[in-house]
This record gives sequence, structure tokens and C-alpha cells, in this order.
Amino acid sequence: MYGAGLRVNTGKFVSNTKKMTTVSIAEMLAVTLSLFAGLAIGTVFFGGLWWTTSRVAATKRPALLFAASFVVRTSFAISGLYAVGNAHLERLSACLLGFFVVRFLILRLTRPATERGRFTQSRCSQGDLEIRASRRSEAPKRSCSHAALLTPRPRRSEARPR
Repeated sequence: MYGAGLRVNTGKFVSNTKKMTTVSIAEMLAVTLSLFAGLAIGTVFFGGLWWTTSRVAATKRPALLFAASFVVRTSFAISGLYAVGNAHLERLSACLLGFFVVRFLILRLTRPATERGRFTQSRCSQGDLEIRASRRSEAPKRSCSHAALLTPRPRRSEARPR
């Protein structure tokens, strides 16, 4: 089969058939280090986002805090990706992979305990919710996470008489 990478069949298309493309140990090490650098960049980026959101309630100017944090975190992430990538697509890809692995892990770890098993629970369909919402005589059953949105909450005056 012509062009499939076999040395005997590439003579028509490639002038130097003795030089085969190999991945050296140094390149593998560079890609591995790029993956770890992506993990570190992602940890700083999403850790900074977590820190920012935890400090919002205590600050007088939350919009300024969010804006400054966004600029600092984004500048750090883009400059880190630029420095690690260094015009090598495989290093940049490994760095981005590490960045998004950290994003996935932080999203899984910071989710409330009630939502952690949400992929294993059965969810009701949208049609079930509409049927339950149309029945005004009974409150919707809490068989899924969506039903909590349809349950009427008591007003403050009804919950605790003063």
C-alpha cells in the first residue's frame, strides 16, 4: 500500500527513506513537563477563581475584585501557555490538557455533597415536571433534582410568626 508509512513503498514520494520520524526521550520529557506545567497553571487559575469568589462577600467593591482577579488570572494563564508552548503544538496541547484536567477536578471537588452523585440518580423528564406542575392540588414529588424548583416555599411571615 503506497504512502502507508512502509519504507519500501515511500521511495516514490520521499527522497530520504532512511530517516524515519522518531520521538526522542527529550521530546517525551518536554511533553510530560508541559502537562505538569498545565496542571500548575490550571491550579493557579482556578484556585485564584475560588479565592476570588470566597472573598466577594467581605469586600466593599466586588466588581473591582472580580475584574482585577480576571485580568491577573487570565494574564498569568495566557503567558504561561505561551511560554510552555514555545511554538510546539504538542507541548501546547499537553499544557492545555493539564489545564482542563484541573478544571474538571476542581469542578468535581467543589460541588456540594448533594450534587456529587447526580449522574447516578435518575432524572425525570421535562414532561413529568409539567404534569406535576399542572396539578395544583398536590405538591410535586421530590423524585429528581428539578422537582425542588417547583416546590412552593413558605413566605417569611408564614414560616415564623412574630
